[in-house]
Amino acid sequence: MNQHLREHLSPQDIRRYNQREMSPTELLTVDDHLAMCAACRGQLCDEETAQATFRFLRNNLQSETQTHIPYEQLAAYVDNLADDVGREIVQSHLELCSDCAIEVEDLRTFRAEMQSLRLEKKDVDSRQRLWERFAGIWQLPVYRFALQAGGFAVIVLVVAWLSTVRLRRHVADLETQISVLQQTSETIQQQASRITELQEQLTKLQQSQMQLASSGEGALAIYDGGGLVTVDRQGNIAGLTVSPELNRTLRAVLTSGRIKIPNLTGLRGKRGTLLGGRGEGLPFALIGPLGVVETDRPIFRWRSLIGATVYTVHVYDANFIKVVDSTPQLETEWRVSRPLERGRIYSWQVVAMKDGKELLSPTPPAPEAKFKVLEQGAADELARARRDHADSHLVLGTLYAQAGLLDEAEAEFKTLASANPNSEVIKNLLRTVRAARTH
Repeated sequence: MNQHLREHLSPQDIRRYNQREMSPTELLTVDDHLAMCAACRGQLCDEETAQATFRFLRNNLQSETQTHIPYEQLAAYVDNLADDVGREIVQSHLELCSDCAIEVEDLRTFRAEMQSLRLEKKDVDSRQRLWERFAGIWQLPVYRFALQAGGFAVIVLVVAWLSTVRLRRHVADLETQISVLQQTSETIQQQASRITELQEQLTKLQQSQMQLASSGEGALAIYDGGGLVTVDRQGNIAGLTVSPELNRTLRAVLTSGRIKIPNLTGLRGKRGTLLGGRGEGLPFALIGPLGVVETDRPIFRWRSLIGATVYTVHVYDANFIKVVDSTPQLETEWRVSRPLERGRIYSWQVVAMKDGKELLSPTPPAPEAKFKVLEQGAADELARARRDHADSHLVLGTLYAQAGLLDEAEAEFKTLASANPNSEVIKNLLRTVRAARTH
Protein backbone atom coordinates (compact mmCIF):
# COMPACT_ATOMS: atom_id res chain seq x y z
CA MET A 1 0.00 0.00 0.00
CA ASN A 2 2.77 2.53 0.89
CA GLN A 3 4.58 1.84 -2.37
CA HIS A 4 1.34 2.50 -4.22
CA LEU A 5 0.77 5.80 -2.46
CA ARG A 6 4.23 7.03 -3.43
CA GLU A 7 3.12 6.60 -7.05
CA HIS A 8 -0.61 6.09 -7.81
CA LEU A 9 -3.41 3.88 -6.55
CA SER A 10 -3.53 0.50 -8.27
CA PRO A 11 -6.82 -0.86 -9.74
CA GLN A 12 -6.93 -3.29 -6.82
CA ASP A 13 -6.65 -0.41 -4.34
CA ILE A 14 -9.43 1.52 -6.11
CA ARG A 15 -11.66 -1.54 -6.14
CA ARG A 16 -11.06 -2.19 -2.42
CA TYR A 17 -11.67 1.49 -1.66
CA ASN A 18 -14.97 1.55 -3.59
CA GLN A 19 -16.17 -1.68 -1.96
CA ARG A 20 -15.10 -0.52 1.54
CA GLU A 21 -12.78 -3.48 2.07
CA MET A 22 -9.94 -1.36 3.55
CA SER A 23 -9.24 -0.89 7.23
CA PRO A 24 -9.85 2.53 8.80
CA THR A 25 -6.11 3.29 8.70
CA GLU A 26 -5.89 2.39 5.02
CA LEU A 27 -8.98 4.50 4.25
CA LEU A 28 -7.44 7.58 5.87
CA THR A 29 -4.14 7.01 4.03
CA VAL A 30 -5.91 6.67 0.69
CA ASP A 31 -8.05 9.75 1.44
CA ASP A 32 -4.88 11.79 2.04
CA HIS A 33 -3.46 10.57 -1.26
CA LEU A 34 -6.69 11.37 -3.14
CA ALA A 35 -6.66 14.90 -1.74
CA MET A 36 -3.24 15.49 -3.37
CA CYS A 37 -3.50 13.33 -6.54
CA ALA A 38 -5.87 14.45 -9.30
CA ALA A 39 -5.08 11.41 -11.47
CA CYS A 40 -6.30 8.93 -8.86
CA ARG A 41 -9.42 11.03 -8.15
CA GLY A 42 -10.20 10.91 -11.85
CA GLN A 43 -10.02 7.10 -11.82
CA LEU A 44 -12.19 6.99 -8.69
CA CYS A 45 -14.97 9.24 -10.12
CA ASP A 46 -15.16 8.62 -13.85
CA GLU A 47 -18.45 10.22 -14.77
CA GLU A 48 -18.40 9.01 -18.38
CA THR A 49 -17.98 5.41 -17.23
CA ALA A 50 -20.84 5.78 -14.75
CA GLN A 51 -23.11 7.26 -17.39
CA ALA A 52 -22.20 4.53 -19.90
CA THR A 53 -22.96 1.83 -17.33
CA PHE A 54 -26.27 3.45 -16.40
CA ARG A 55 -27.22 3.82 -20.09
CA PHE A 56 -26.33 0.15 -20.72
CA LEU A 57 -28.63 -0.98 -17.88
CA ARG A 58 -31.45 1.24 -19.09
CA ASN A 59 -31.11 0.04 -22.68
CA ASN A 60 -31.19 -3.60 -21.52
CA LEU A 61 -34.42 -2.95 -19.64
CA GLN A 62 -35.88 -1.03 -22.54
CA SER A 63 -35.12 -3.72 -25.10
CA GLU A 64 -37.16 -6.33 -23.26
CA THR A 65 -40.55 -4.89 -24.26
CA GLN A 66 -42.09 -2.51 -26.70
CA THR A 67 -44.74 -1.28 -24.29
CA HIS A 68 -42.47 1.36 -22.69
CA ILE A 69 -40.79 4.55 -23.87
CA PRO A 70 -37.20 3.96 -25.18
CA TYR A 71 -34.36 5.19 -22.96
CA GLU A 72 -33.15 7.75 -25.53
CA GLN A 73 -36.64 9.29 -25.68
CA LEU A 74 -36.90 9.42 -21.88
CA ALA A 75 -33.41 10.97 -21.63
CA ALA A 76 -34.36 13.62 -24.20
CA TYR A 77 -37.53 14.34 -22.19
CA VAL A 78 -35.57 14.70 -18.90
CA ASP A 79 -32.95 16.93 -20.60
CA ASN A 80 -35.68 19.10 -22.27
CA LEU A 81 -34.45 18.12 -25.76
CA ALA A 82 -37.68 16.51 -27.04
CA ASP A 83 -40.02 18.33 -29.45
CA ASP A 84 -43.63 19.21 -28.53
CA VAL A 85 -45.16 16.02 -29.94
CA GLY A 86 -42.47 13.89 -28.28
CA ARG A 87 -42.96 15.58 -24.89
CA GLU A 88 -46.74 15.20 -25.13
CA ILE A 89 -46.47 11.50 -25.98
CA VAL A 90 -44.07 10.88 -23.07
CA GLN A 91 -46.23 12.86 -20.62
CA SER A 92 -49.37 10.99 -21.69
CA HIS A 93 -47.52 7.66 -21.40
CA LEU A 94 -46.23 8.53 -17.92
CA GLU A 95 -49.80 9.14 -16.73
CA LEU A 96 -50.65 5.53 -17.65
CA CYS A 97 -47.32 3.73 -17.05
CA SER A 98 -45.94 3.77 -13.51
CA ASP A 99 -42.82 1.88 -14.62
CA CYS A 100 -41.75 4.60 -17.07
CA ALA A 101 -42.64 7.26 -14.48
CA ILE A 102 -40.28 5.55 -12.00
CA GLU A 103 -37.58 5.42 -14.68
CA VAL A 104 -37.94 9.16 -15.35
CA GLU A 105 -37.56 9.88 -11.62
CA ASP A 106 -34.48 7.61 -11.55
CA LEU A 107 -32.97 9.56 -14.44
CA ARG A 108 -33.61 12.86 -12.70
CA THR A 109 -32.11 11.52 -9.46
CA PHE A 110 -29.07 10.23 -11.35
CA ARG A 111 -28.54 13.61 -13.02
CA ALA A 112 -28.71 15.32 -9.60
CA GLU A 113 -26.24 12.85 -8.05
CA MET A 114 -23.75 13.31 -10.89
CA GLN A 115 -24.01 17.10 -10.54
CA SER A 116 -23.32 16.71 -6.80
CA LEU A 117 -20.25 14.57 -7.53
CA ARG A 118 -18.94 17.18 -9.97
CA LEU A 119 -19.32 19.91 -7.33
CA GLU A 120 -17.58 17.71 -4.75
CA LYS A 121 -14.70 17.09 -7.15
CA LYS A 122 -14.32 20.83 -7.80
CA ASP A 123 -14.19 21.44 -4.04
CA VAL A 124 -11.36 18.89 -3.61
CA ASP A 125 -9.43 20.47 -6.51
CA SER A 126 -9.87 23.91 -4.94
CA ARG A 127 -8.46 22.70 -1.60
CA GLN A 128 -5.50 21.13 -3.40
CA ARG A 129 -4.71 24.35 -5.27
CA LEU A 130 -4.84 26.30 -2.00
CA TRP A 131 -2.36 23.86 -0.42
CA GLU A 132 -0.05 24.09 -3.44
CA ARG A 133 -0.04 27.90 -3.28
CA PHE A 134 0.78 27.78 0.42
CA ALA A 135 3.59 25.32 -0.24
CA GLY A 136 4.95 27.60 -3.00
CA ILE A 137 5.06 30.55 -0.64
CA TRP A 138 6.85 28.41 1.91
CA GLN A 139 9.63 27.70 -0.61
CA LEU A 140 10.52 31.42 -0.94
CA PRO A 141 13.59 32.13 1.26
CA VAL A 142 12.34 35.38 2.77
CA TYR A 143 9.00 33.93 3.86
CA ARG A 144 10.52 30.67 5.03
CA PHE A 145 13.02 32.50 7.21
CA ALA A 146 10.34 34.79 8.69
CA LEU A 147 8.00 31.93 9.48
CA GLN A 148 10.72 29.75 10.92
CA ALA A 149 12.13 32.54 13.05
CA GLY A 150 8.93 34.10 14.35
CA GLY A 151 6.13 31.54 14.48
CA PHE A 152 7.08 27.90 14.25
CA ALA A 153 4.98 27.06 17.28
CA VAL A 154 1.96 28.80 15.76
CA ILE A 155 2.43 26.85 12.53
CA VAL A 156 2.42 23.60 14.46
CA LEU A 157 -0.90 24.53 16.07
CA VAL A 158 -2.40 25.55 12.73
CA VAL A 159 -1.26 22.34 11.04
CA ALA A 160 -2.75 20.29 13.89
CA TRP A 161 -6.03 22.20 13.58
CA LEU A 162 -6.08 21.75 9.79
CA SER A 163 -5.44 18.05 10.20
CA THR A 164 -8.43 17.81 12.52
CA VAL A 165 -10.62 19.71 10.04
CA ARG A 166 -9.51 17.42 7.23
CA LEU A 167 -10.30 14.36 9.34
CA ARG A 168 -13.78 15.67 10.14
CA ARG A 169 -14.37 16.37 6.48
CA HIS A 170 -13.22 12.88 5.57
CA VAL A 171 -15.63 11.40 8.10
CA ALA A 172 -18.47 13.54 6.71
CA ASP A 173 -17.58 12.50 3.15
CA LEU A 174 -17.57 8.84 4.15
CA GLU A 175 -20.98 9.19 5.80
CA THR A 176 -22.32 10.84 2.64
CA GLN A 177 -20.93 8.08 0.46
CA ILE A 178 -22.45 5.43 2.74
CA SER A 179 -25.84 7.14 2.43
CA VAL A 180 -25.51 7.23 -1.36
CA LEU A 181 -24.58 3.56 -1.44
CA GLN A 182 -27.60 2.67 0.69
CA GLN A 183 -29.89 4.58 -1.68
CA THR A 184 -28.24 2.88 -4.65
CA SER A 185 -28.80 -0.50 -3.03
CA GLU A 186 -32.51 0.27 -2.59
CA THR A 187 -32.72 1.37 -6.22
CA ILE A 188 -31.07 -1.85 -7.38
CA GLN A 189 -33.57 -3.88 -5.39
CA GLN A 190 -36.44 -1.97 -6.99
CA GLN A 191 -34.92 -2.52 -10.43
CA ALA A 192 -34.57 -6.23 -9.72
CA SER A 193 -38.25 -6.42 -8.85
CA ARG A 194 -39.09 -4.54 -12.01
CA ILE A 195 -36.94 -6.91 -14.09
CA THR A 196 -38.99 -9.81 -12.76
CA GLU A 197 -42.20 -8.09 -13.84
CA LEU A 198 -40.72 -7.30 -17.25
CA GLN A 199 -39.67 -10.89 -17.72
CA GLU A 200 -43.25 -11.99 -17.14
CA GLN A 201 -44.49 -9.41 -19.64
CA LEU A 202 -41.78 -10.46 -22.08
CA THR A 203 -42.94 -14.06 -21.95
CA LYS A 204 -46.47 -13.00 -22.85
CA LEU A 205 -45.20 -10.74 -25.62
CA GLN A 206 -43.03 -13.49 -27.06
CA GLN A 207 -46.04 -15.74 -27.24
CA SER A 208 -47.99 -13.02 -29.05
CA GLN A 209 -45.08 -12.38 -31.39
CA MET A 210 -44.84 -16.07 -32.25
CA GLN A 211 -48.50 -16.07 -33.17
CA LEU A 212 -47.97 -12.88 -35.16
CA ALA A 213 -44.97 -14.32 -37.01
CA SER A 214 -46.96 -17.36 -38.03
CA SER A 215 -49.63 -15.14 -39.58
CA GLY A 216 -47.27 -13.79 -42.28
CA GLU A 217 -44.52 -11.25 -42.87
CA GLY A 218 -45.10 -7.51 -42.87
CA ALA A 219 -47.68 -7.66 -40.03
CA LEU A 220 -48.63 -4.62 -37.94
CA ALA A 221 -49.21 -4.79 -34.18
CA ILE A 222 -50.47 -2.15 -31.74
CA TYR A 223 -51.52 -2.22 -28.11
CA ASP A 224 -55.10 -1.15 -27.55
CA GLY A 225 -57.17 -1.46 -24.40
CA GLY A 226 -54.66 -3.73 -22.70
CA GLY A 227 -54.51 -6.21 -25.62
CA LEU A 228 -52.58 -6.78 -28.82
CA VAL A 229 -54.30 -5.91 -32.12
CA THR A 230 -52.57 -7.19 -35.26
CA VAL A 231 -53.03 -6.82 -39.00
CA ASP A 232 -51.31 -9.42 -41.14
CA ARG A 233 -50.02 -9.00 -44.66
CA GLN A 234 -53.39 -9.93 -46.13
CA GLY A 235 -55.13 -7.26 -44.03
CA ASN A 236 -56.76 -9.63 -41.54
CA ILE A 237 -57.31 -8.13 -38.09
CA ALA A 238 -56.76 -10.23 -34.96
CA GLY A 239 -57.28 -9.33 -31.31
CA LEU A 240 -60.41 -7.24 -31.91
CA THR A 241 -63.90 -8.55 -32.67
CA VAL A 242 -65.93 -6.04 -34.70
CA SER A 243 -68.58 -6.04 -37.41
CA PRO A 244 -67.47 -6.75 -41.00
CA GLU A 245 -68.03 -3.12 -41.99
CA LEU A 246 -66.02 -1.77 -39.05
CA ASN A 247 -63.37 -4.42 -39.73
CA ARG A 248 -62.90 -3.07 -43.25
CA THR A 249 -62.73 0.49 -41.94
CA LEU A 250 -60.10 -0.32 -39.30
CA ARG A 251 -58.08 -2.37 -41.78
CA ALA A 252 -57.93 0.59 -44.17
CA VAL A 253 -57.01 2.97 -41.35
CA LEU A 254 -54.19 0.78 -39.97
CA THR A 255 -52.68 -0.18 -43.31
CA SER A 256 -52.73 3.35 -44.75
CA GLY A 257 -52.19 5.42 -41.61
CA ARG A 258 -54.92 7.80 -42.82
CA ILE A 259 -58.51 8.38 -41.77
CA LYS A 260 -61.45 9.91 -43.63
CA ILE A 261 -62.72 13.07 -41.93
CA PRO A 262 -65.79 14.95 -43.21
CA ASN A 263 -65.36 18.46 -44.58
CA LEU A 264 -66.06 20.79 -41.67
CA THR A 265 -64.75 24.01 -43.20
CA GLY A 266 -68.08 25.78 -42.89
CA LEU A 267 -68.39 24.82 -39.22
CA ARG A 268 -64.88 25.01 -37.74
CA GLY A 269 -62.95 27.22 -40.14
CA LYS A 270 -63.16 30.30 -37.90
CA ARG A 271 -63.14 28.55 -34.55
CA GLY A 272 -59.93 30.23 -33.45
CA THR A 273 -61.40 33.67 -34.08
CA LEU A 274 -64.51 32.89 -32.04
CA LEU A 275 -62.49 31.43 -29.20
CA GLY A 276 -60.11 34.39 -29.18
CA GLY A 277 -62.73 37.05 -28.53
CA ARG A 278 -62.35 40.83 -28.17
CA GLY A 279 -62.29 41.64 -31.88
CA GLU A 280 -64.42 43.56 -34.33
CA GLY A 281 -67.91 42.06 -34.16
CA LEU A 282 -66.89 39.85 -31.22
CA PRO A 283 -66.95 41.72 -27.88
CA PHE A 284 -66.53 38.43 -25.95
CA ALA A 285 -65.53 34.92 -27.00
CA LEU A 286 -67.88 31.98 -27.64
CA ILE A 287 -66.57 28.63 -26.40
CA GLY A 288 -69.06 26.14 -27.84
CA PRO A 289 -70.78 24.31 -29.38
CA LEU A 290 -68.68 24.81 -32.53
CA GLY A 291 -68.36 22.09 -35.18
CA VAL A 292 -70.14 18.74 -34.75
CA VAL A 293 -71.84 17.78 -31.48
CA GLU A 294 -73.19 14.36 -30.57
CA THR A 295 -75.96 15.38 -28.20
CA ASP A 296 -79.18 17.01 -29.41
CA ARG A 297 -79.28 19.13 -26.25
CA PRO A 298 -75.87 20.81 -26.22
CA ILE A 299 -74.61 23.16 -23.52
CA PHE A 300 -73.81 26.68 -24.79
CA ARG A 301 -70.75 28.29 -23.15
CA TRP A 302 -69.12 31.71 -23.56
CA ARG A 303 -66.60 34.00 -21.88
CA SER A 304 -67.79 36.58 -19.40
CA LEU A 305 -67.93 40.27 -20.33
CA ILE A 306 -66.71 42.67 -17.64
CA GLY A 307 -69.64 44.73 -16.40
CA ALA A 308 -72.35 42.53 -17.95
CA THR A 309 -75.31 41.71 -15.69
CA VAL A 310 -77.24 39.03 -17.66
CA TYR A 311 -76.89 37.06 -20.89
CA THR A 312 -79.45 35.71 -23.38
CA VAL A 313 -78.78 32.98 -25.97
CA HIS A 314 -80.50 32.92 -29.40
CA VAL A 315 -80.35 29.78 -31.59
CA TYR A 316 -81.14 29.90 -35.35
CA ASP A 317 -81.51 27.32 -38.11
CA ALA A 318 -79.62 27.36 -41.42
CA ASN A 319 -82.10 29.94 -42.81
CA PHE A 320 -81.46 32.17 -39.82
CA ILE A 321 -84.94 31.52 -38.45
CA LYS A 322 -84.97 31.63 -34.65
CA VAL A 323 -85.43 28.17 -33.16
CA VAL A 324 -85.15 28.76 -29.40
CA ASP A 325 -84.20 31.49 -26.91
CA SER A 326 -82.87 31.21 -23.37
CA THR A 327 -84.17 33.02 -20.38
CA PRO A 328 -81.82 35.73 -19.00
CA GLN A 329 -78.80 33.94 -17.56
CA LEU A 330 -76.53 35.07 -14.74
CA GLU A 331 -73.93 32.41 -15.51
CA THR A 332 -71.88 31.95 -18.70
CA GLU A 333 -73.50 28.68 -19.82
CA TRP A 334 -76.94 27.37 -20.73
CA ARG A 335 -78.33 24.00 -21.85
CA VAL A 336 -80.92 24.20 -24.59
CA SER A 337 -84.39 23.60 -23.18
CA ARG A 338 -85.61 21.13 -25.85
CA PRO A 339 -83.91 18.67 -28.25
CA LEU A 340 -82.67 20.08 -31.54
CA GLU A 341 -83.26 18.26 -34.82
CA ARG A 342 -80.49 15.84 -35.72
CA GLY A 343 -78.54 16.27 -38.93
CA ARG A 344 -79.28 20.02 -39.02
CA ILE A 345 -76.85 22.95 -38.89
CA TYR A 346 -77.52 25.76 -36.40
CA SER A 347 -75.97 29.10 -35.52
CA TRP A 348 -76.13 30.96 -32.22
CA GLN A 349 -75.52 34.34 -30.62
CA VAL A 350 -75.28 35.65 -27.08
CA VAL A 351 -76.65 39.06 -26.00
CA ALA A 352 -74.96 40.63 -22.96
CA MET A 353 -76.66 43.43 -21.04
CA LYS A 354 -74.13 46.03 -19.89
CA ASP A 355 -74.85 49.55 -18.59
CA GLY A 356 -78.39 49.30 -19.92
CA LYS A 357 -77.20 48.43 -23.44
CA GLU A 358 -77.24 45.18 -25.40
CA LEU A 359 -73.95 43.82 -26.79
CA LEU A 360 -74.32 41.00 -29.31
CA SER A 361 -71.59 38.41 -29.99
CA PRO A 362 -70.83 37.58 -32.73
CA THR A 363 -71.91 40.14 -35.32
CA PRO A 364 -70.46 40.94 -38.77
CA PRO A 365 -67.66 41.08 -39.76
CA ALA A 366 -66.94 38.29 -37.26
CA PRO A 367 -67.89 34.78 -38.55
CA GLU A 368 -71.04 33.04 -37.40
CA ALA A 369 -70.89 30.54 -34.55
CA LYS A 370 -72.13 27.34 -36.18
CA PHE A 371 -72.57 23.72 -35.16
CA LYS A 372 -74.16 20.55 -36.50
CA VAL A 373 -76.12 17.99 -34.47
CA LEU A 374 -74.92 14.50 -35.36
CA GLU A 375 -77.29 12.29 -37.37
CA GLN A 376 -79.22 9.66 -35.42
CA GLY A 377 -77.56 6.71 -37.19
CA ALA A 378 -74.05 7.94 -36.40
CA ALA A 379 -75.07 8.68 -32.79
CA ASP A 380 -76.46 5.15 -32.41
CA GLU A 381 -73.26 3.65 -33.86
CA LEU A 382 -71.16 5.59 -31.37
CA ALA A 383 -73.37 4.47 -28.49
CA ARG A 384 -72.94 0.83 -29.55
CA ALA A 385 -69.18 1.27 -29.88
CA ARG A 386 -68.90 2.73 -26.38
CA ARG A 387 -70.93 -0.20 -25.07
CA ASP A 388 -69.16 -3.01 -26.96
CA HIS A 389 -65.64 -1.54 -27.26
CA ALA A 390 -65.33 0.76 -24.28
CA ASP A 391 -61.61 -0.08 -23.90
CA SER A 392 -60.68 0.27 -27.58
CA HIS A 393 -59.25 3.71 -28.27
CA LEU A 394 -58.67 2.65 -31.87
CA VAL A 395 -62.36 1.93 -32.50
CA LEU A 396 -63.67 4.99 -30.67
CA GLY A 397 -61.07 7.36 -32.15
CA THR A 398 -61.82 6.13 -35.69
CA LEU A 399 -65.59 6.48 -35.32
CA TYR A 400 -65.31 9.89 -33.65
CA ALA A 401 -63.08 11.17 -36.45
CA GLN A 402 -65.38 9.86 -39.17
CA ALA A 403 -68.33 11.54 -37.46
CA GLY A 404 -66.50 14.88 -37.28
CA LEU A 405 -66.18 14.82 -33.46
CA LEU A 406 -62.55 15.90 -33.64
CA ASP A 407 -62.05 16.85 -29.99
CA GLU A 408 -63.16 13.38 -28.88
CA ALA A 409 -61.13 11.69 -31.65
CA GLU A 410 -57.97 13.55 -30.64
CA ALA A 411 -58.37 12.45 -27.01
CA GLU A 412 -58.68 8.77 -28.04
CA PHE A 413 -55.71 8.82 -30.44
CA LYS A 414 -53.62 10.69 -27.89
CA THR A 415 -54.20 7.88 -25.37
CA LEU A 416 -53.46 5.30 -28.07
CA ALA A 417 -50.21 7.08 -28.97
CA SER A 418 -49.06 7.02 -25.34
CA ALA A 419 -49.50 3.23 -25.32
CA ASN A 420 -47.67 2.91 -28.67
CA PRO A 421 -44.90 5.55 -28.57
CA ASN A 422 -43.00 3.93 -31.45
CA SER A 423 -45.94 3.49 -33.84
CA GLU A 424 -45.76 5.85 -36.81
CA VAL A 425 -49.25 4.77 -37.87
CA ILE A 426 -50.82 6.03 -34.64
CA LYS A 427 -48.75 9.24 -34.77
CA ASN A 428 -50.02 9.90 -38.30
CA LEU A 429 -53.63 9.42 -37.19
CA LEU A 430 -53.14 11.87 -34.34
CA ARG A 431 -51.53 14.43 -36.67
CA THR A 432 -54.37 14.04 -39.17
CA VAL A 433 -57.04 14.81 -36.58
CA ARG A 434 -55.12 17.79 -35.20
CA ALA A 435 -54.61 19.19 -38.68
CA ALA A 436 -58.35 18.93 -39.36
CA ARG A 437 -59.10 20.84 -36.15
CA THR A 438 -56.94 23.80 -37.19
CA HIS A 439 -58.42 24.15 -40.70
